[in-house]
Amino acid sequence: MKIILADNRIHCDAGTRLEAFGEVCYLETKDVTYPSVSGHPDVFFCKVGEILVCAPNAPEEALVELEKAEVPMVRGQKKVGKTYPETASYNCVVTDRYLIHNHK
Repeated sequence: MKIILADNRIHCDAGTRLEAFGEVCYLETKDVTYPSVSGHPDVFFCKVGEILVCAPNAPEEALVELEKAEVPMVRGQKKVGKTYPETASYNCVVTDRYLIHNHK
């Protein structure tokens, strides 16, 4: 089963289209970070190879769904914070050769 992580504020047409590709898990948090990014998957998750690195304060409902789907995961050490740059720790792209991320 494929799990697709999406912000709960995604346009309903986009969510419907995504459902054709797998189970959509809509992310929503309250009082974790500022509202405009509170449901963004890239705030809480980063894929490294076949493993998904998850912020320790990622939405619990998403973690449960990922575990049910047997997605290989590890918990990161740093919680997502209320303001930038504490909102961007997991916002990066990891390839075999590069880590694309603002190190500040």
